[in-house]
Amino acid sequence: MQWEDLPSPPTVFFIQDEWTASDELTLKFGVRFEENDNSSPIPRNPAFAARNGFDNTNNLDGNDLVLPRFGFDWAASDRLTVRGGAGLFGGGEPLIMLSNSYAGNAIARNIVCGACIGAAFGLYGEIAAGLHDPNSAFNLLQQFNGVDPNAAVEAIHPNWETLSTWKYSLGVDYEADLSRFGMGDGWNLSAEVIVSDVKVAFNVTEARRSVVGSGPDGRPIYDLPADSDYILVNTGQGSGTVLSFNVAKSWETDTGRFDATFGYTNTDMEEVRAYNRFITYESFAFDATTDYNNMGLSPSKYEIEDKLSATFNWENEIWGDNTTRASLIYTGRSGRHFSYVMGNVGIGFGGAFLADFGSEGDNPGSQLFYVPTGVNDPIVTGDPQFLRDLDTFISGNSCLAHSRGTNVGRNNCETGFTNIWSLRLMQEVPMGEGKKLELILDIENVLNLFNSKWGRVDSYTAPSNIAVANVAISADGSQYIYSATSSAVAGPDSIVPPPAIALIPSAYRIQLGARFRF
Repeated sequence: MQWEDLPSPPTVFFIQDEWTASDELTLKFGVRFEENDNSSPIPRNPAFAARNGFDNTNNLDGNDLVLPRFGFDWAASDRLTVRGGAGLFGGGEPLIMLSNSYAGNAIARNIVCGACIGAAFGLYGEIAAGLHDPNSAFNLLQQFNGVDPNAAVEAIHPNWETLSTWKYSLGVDYEADLSRFGMGDGWNLSAEVIVSDVKVAFNVTEARRSVVGSGPDGRPIYDLPADSDYILVNTGQGSGTVLSFNVAKSWETDTGRFDATFGYTNTDMEEVRAYNRFITYESFAFDATTDYNNMGLSPSKYEIEDKLSATFNWENEIWGDNTTRASLIYTGRSGRHFSYVMGNVGIGFGGAFLADFGSEGDNPGSQLFYVPTGVNDPIVTGDPQFLRDLDTFISGNSCLAHSRGTNVGRNNCETGFTNIWSLRLMQEVPMGEGKKLELILDIENVLNLFNSKWGRVDSYTAPSNIAVANVAISADGSQYIYSATSSAVAGPDSIVPPPAIALIPSAYRIQLGARFRF
């Protein structure tokens, strides 16, 4: 994709009106219109058109959205406010996949140009000299890019629509007087629910493969086409609910002012695909599944199911009129989602080389793991000792133990809960009349300063597919043959590797600062 192929900024119009229906009720109405301008043509591949019945030339040109909005704010009493709204929200154009339609049309360029990569090592000087021109590298390397109309193609379906989601929200804010419980007045409480319902999301299909059989658990087995057509299409599946609650309170005492807050958020999001890679065939194949061309809903890869936050602040003037402040901040959250998969699937389930066979080192494969009912599951065989170790591991793993006799769900498993405490200390210093110097000490993840095992963040490398066992299929197709993923497996505790420690967020950080006010 060259610089001039990028879409121009969209044409946008919007209108909004605010109506004060009464002293207590305010209503807002609005509508927004957006239209894409993407006039640069994608080279037509006649071979793709013959295979699929439509051209590969569709881009984002002319795609538009009409986005209605409504909101209200009702002061029900001096202490209670109710607010809410509804509307259609859009955006998030698949620009990476658009660029792949230009770069992977198999007429002007192929998706992967191995010869270009090799040639680039010999053209460092020329490429560096041309960095002022965004098309320089393309012009230098295009001569090495042989093309084949029957090679893999990445395209956008002609019926593609811009992504959009309906969102509905309702919230309440209440100042509670808890004096009758001996807790005083001025408790600020808020609660909110946000519901999302996908109108148009994205999906990817591969058009050259055909189902030729089924695995022992019923999942489809595909043929092995010479190459692939990856087509970006829409889906109407996807939804989400976010529930949040917050409380805040301040106290004035003889020893200073105290402020405290607490918040909890629960998120339940479901998606078809995560869109977490740079090439369409990776987005097609890196989300774990049992059938690449028929993806179902799963917990969102980016969902944080539970999140807690709390702050505690004290300040006082213990030295003249100079403020001393100490603040403690806590953040806790559920772990990141990951999927248990079958490793080293080879050509057992068919498909295409670059997508299906885990060709990149961080993806062992994307076929979701079938969880045996026990060591005597009729559709699983293998070394008896390994199967006993595997059974013990499954029994001790809550994510897998609840899926015996079926396939574990995509993104159904989580790394451990994360707890991070941080500290801030601030002292004002007088610097003359009306002038103050603030000295600030921040220690992020402060507990890690005292114990390197505290405040750790666990993580599996994206696409977060973790192989439980290597798999083959028996000659008669009736059983999976499970074996260890590596020679490092020596018992139940080593069936899968533990999550890695995310180094940067797991480390403590100390920052000293100063701010002069006058």
